[in-house]
Amino acid sequence: MKPEDNANSSTAEQLQAEILAAALGYAKKGLPIFPCKPKDKRPYTDHGFKDASSDPQIIQDWWGRWPDALIGLSTGRASGIFALDVDLGHKEGENGLESLSALEAANSPLPETKRTRTPSGGLHYLFRHPVGMKIGNSAGKLGLGLDTRGDGGYVIFPPSRTAKGKYSFENPQTPLAEIPDWLLKLLAPPAAPKQKQLTPPVQTSGLLAYVRTAIEGELNRLAASPSGTRNDALNRASFALGQWVGGGALSEDEAECLLFQAAQSCGLVADDGENSVRKTIGSGFSRGKDNPRSVPASAKKACSNSVDVVPAGEDGQESEETRILPPPPPVPLEVFPAAVRAILEEAAEAFACPVQIPTTCLLGVLSCLVGGTRLISLRPSWREPGNIWIATVAASGIGKTPCAAAFFSPVKRLEYEAFRQWREEYTAYENELDFYRKERQKAKRGDPIPDKPIQPKRRQAYVDDATVEALGEVLSENPRGIMWRRDELSGIIADMDKYSSGNSGGGTRSRLLSSYDGQEWKTSRTSNPTRNLYIPHAYVGIFGGIQPAMLPKVFEAGASGVDEASGFLQRFMLIRAEREKPGYWTERYLSQPSKDLLTSIAAALWTWDIEYDAEGREVEKIVTASSQAKSVFIEWFNRIAQEEFLSQNAALLSKLKGQAQRLCLLLHCLDAALVGNDGMNPVTEDTMRRALLLADWVKEHQVQCWRFFAAEQGAKQADPIERAIMQVVVEEYARIEAAGWRISNADLLTLVQSKLKMPGLSAVKIGRAASGLGLAACSVNKGDRGRTVTKEKIVEFKATVGTVGTVGKHCGTTGRSVADTVGQPSATVGVNFPDPGLPTVADSTPTVDVLPELLAAQELPTHPTVPTVPQEQPPKFDFDDPNFPDEVRI
Repeated sequence: MKPEDNANSSTAEQLQAEILAAALGYAKKGLPIFPCKPKDKRPYTDHGFKDASSDPQIIQDWWGRWPDALIGLSTGRASGIFALDVDLGHKEGENGLESLSALEAANSPLPETKRTRTPSGGLHYLFRHPVGMKIGNSAGKLGLGLDTRGDGGYVIFPPSRTAKGKYSFENPQTPLAEIPDWLLKLLAPPAAPKQKQLTPPVQTSGLLAYVRTAIEGELNRLAASPSGTRNDALNRASFALGQWVGGGALSEDEAECLLFQAAQSCGLVADDGENSVRKTIGSGFSRGKDNPRSVPASAKKACSNSVDVVPAGEDGQESEETRILPPPPPVPLEVFPAAVRAILEEAAEAFACPVQIPTTCLLGVLSCLVGGTRLISLRPSWREPGNIWIATVAASGIGKTPCAAAFFSPVKRLEYEAFRQWREEYTAYENELDFYRKERQKAKRGDPIPDKPIQPKRRQAYVDDATVEALGEVLSENPRGIMWRRDELSGIIADMDKYSSGNSGGGTRSRLLSSYDGQEWKTSRTSNPTRNLYIPHAYVGIFGGIQPAMLPKVFEAGASGVDEASGFLQRFMLIRAEREKPGYWTERYLSQPSKDLLTSIAAALWTWDIEYDAEGREVEKIVTASSQAKSVFIEWFNRIAQEEFLSQNAALLSKLKGQAQRLCLLLHCLDAALVGNDGMNPVTEDTMRRALLLADWVKEHQVQCWRFFAAEQGAKQADPIERAIMQVVVEEYARIEAAGWRISNADLLTLVQSKLKMPGLSAVKIGRAASGLGLAACSVNKGDRGRTVTKEKIVEFKATVGTVGTVGKHCGTTGRSVADTVGQPSATVGVNFPDPGLPTVADSTPTVDVLPELLAAQELPTHPTVPTVPQEQPPKFDFDDPNFPDEVRI
């Protein structure tokens, strides 16, 4: 081999190592990347940007397979980055700089932001993608030579190389700027055409409660249906309301008006037109009236007015359609900083549990550490502290306990260190007290007596097995608040008032109700006045798990239940979690960098405490919000107020508005802990939007969990086999229709086994589950046995599992992208890969959405213990080394 060949080979290896190092560097920031071909910039992977990952092992594998690959970065909500692509005029008549200059002259100059230079001399202006907003891609919309890359797009990132040259950052230390308002307006989609004026809304309040609840449930599902499923949802709702019309419980005019309003609310009228919508309604009515539904006698007598009771079939028995709950709403992971989101995903894999569990654990830890040290106030006289009551509703053995232990481990270590210090101080106090007593005995009249030593207070963050009296003692020494943590919350709730001391001590529930809002806590004991307590502001959080079957047994809900009437139940954020596949053995574990980051967050928040003025009174630390953040909250607040006013779930929604502010405060404090400030800066619009997405997620879980309280309904979580069968039926719709609405047992067995990744699953169990779902046995293909599938069953199953997918390798994460705007429903939208070159697919949504993560070094967490690479093995490169190339240091 010639010397120059050796040199070229060495140079190529260095370039490949540089690109791999950069790819891992982006991954450590939580940015989703994927490999692209140097020749045409198309992805190497089958699904393009939908395969993007920030997993270091996956990235190592990709670049091990394609060492010459370019670094593709998903734009839009996937990474939090929006790109303005400026072509310098390599095509006749196209000069992006001239077009950009004209735009800036007509509006205002672009703000200074991070830029990359392409091998052809073009520029990519990089901005922060607005949270909660959807911005697609465009080609030439802004002017010749100007393209945009948002949701559903991607760009090539430095230091990628093509035959023409290298991608590089022009200003690597410049942070990402916000997209200017004038550019956002130019990128906004055209306004929807005005719709025909509707007649005044038809109220459902005059209907029988049983029928009203059923109709409102159908209308709510239709109004919340995501794009791509709306016509099916309208067809299903029309069929359902047509049944009530046929049974005489509802007039056709009323039903049509209600359906049309819901179709307009979800955007279907704007998308498909009024004629198409009314045609679908008429078709559904026709079939529904041929299958009339009447009200069961038992439902005519009484129906709960407080929870969303779903109707039964004509015979008074539950219908399978309403008996099985849909999958738990997926976690909107993009509300969390990228490094924290990576911990949640890693924990879900490490503990083989749904990602809802580590999410509730994280929120529990934040509540435990923030408590009353900060309060959020969006208007005078309304303040919300950081303590929340949150519980995971999941079956035993799903991984709640080990996951909670891992997340609370840093808090436990901080408590131990505080205990060790308190023990030393208490020993010294006892010695001083003994000296004081002796000196006092020896002192003669008039002799000075030394000051009595002050007993040191033991600092604590949480308690587990405690009575309300013991809780008061702990609170008296910990004014910042305390977390009552139990693996099984049923123990706390079932034991309430068991040991309370009657009128002198007050009931446990009433005590906790006052502590939820930080009210005063007083005790008066005639038997032992020295133990009387006065706590100006008692803050108690509650965290733990509870099994679904225990909910109606533990809580007193329903029309006469005291827990609902008092608001005790409504204060709990109940988060459902279900396994989507068996909890197989895994070698994954919570990596040391992830543990370090949790420790860093806990240590930062642990330094916050209650402060006092010169007269010894508590000084409340109030966090306010920017005017933009407050406007976003008011818009959301008013939407919830309307929903509460018109809904049968008014009791459920009553505390959501305060819970949303508490979630906002926790996210705000989490951000503060990551960057090392005291959290007293105003809440930003970005944080508020993230918090409201989280609040809407909590609301969806609440609605599902409250269905466990309706005795008439008997809602239950789906059996995994039942869910797999429903998913198979929905996915094999075309094949089943072609086979005469039948599917063979052999095919069903194979598909369900594959879906569950359980090749040895018994055919008998699958058959029983199919029968339970109403799939009748039949003959297919020369005597082979199978199952009959009706069109109605397809619609029914699709309503339950039709929008659910699996994203990532961890259990329980669902592939539904988060709302385009705050409060809108989530959906999965399939995206086909574009033609060669940079993508120009507009209005498409990536499967996985993540939090916008800043590229600039100064915008990232600077706490000394924050890990730099969230992976199990130490990195091969020091990304923070000042001698490392600027374009890779991020």
